[in-house]
Amino acid sequence: MQPSRPRFEYRAWAEAFPDLPRPEGEPFADEVYLIPLGLGGRDIKIRGGALEMKDLLLEQDGLPLWQPAVRLEFPIPARLVERELLERLALNQVLQRQRYTQEELLEELAEARRNIAVVPVQKRRRLLEIAGCRAESGEVLVAGRRLLTAAAEHETPDALRRAVGEMKLARYPNLDYPAALTRLLPLHRAA
Repeated sequence: MQPSRPRFEYRAWAEAFPDLPRPEGEPFADEVYLIPLGLGGRDIKIRGGALEMKDLLLEQDGLPLWQPAVRLEFPIPARLVERELLERLALNQVLQRQRYTQEELLEELAEARRNIAVVPVQKRRRLLEIAGCRAESGEVLVAGRRLLTAAAEHETPDALRRAVGEMKLARYPNLDYPAALTRLLPLHRAA
């Protein structure tokens, strides 16, 4: 699958977003984030039967520009796991299989956890369009905690700023999923 064009993103986390519709009634989806500890600029997750990765290209006036890099459907050939995933995670690991299911990949990565945190989450989202931007409000269940998030994304920072203003998110810090999960959970490098 061809990756889409880079997009600026703004994601806020709070107890409530009273000006946005809640995602109640939407189904929860299971996802797993792979967070390379000590390495920023990567957003790696497993969802919907695929491994999805995006890379931070730059930050402009507090707005990160993310490049959707690749989406790989399971089972994934070992050469693609090595080229696309292990390099992003800075893992020097010998692969044991020719192809990987989600379970096999997580099983082998769990053994190499010195470099990554494997964070299962459940989330439900209400997708929106605000000021011409793709937006969402969401509820996330992780490690026994319930978190609320709201986000918008667009290819241009000006359009994104308009959406952030209409959504009343500017008063909250802009934290992507890996940054928020790292701050909220006791993720640390194993000794």
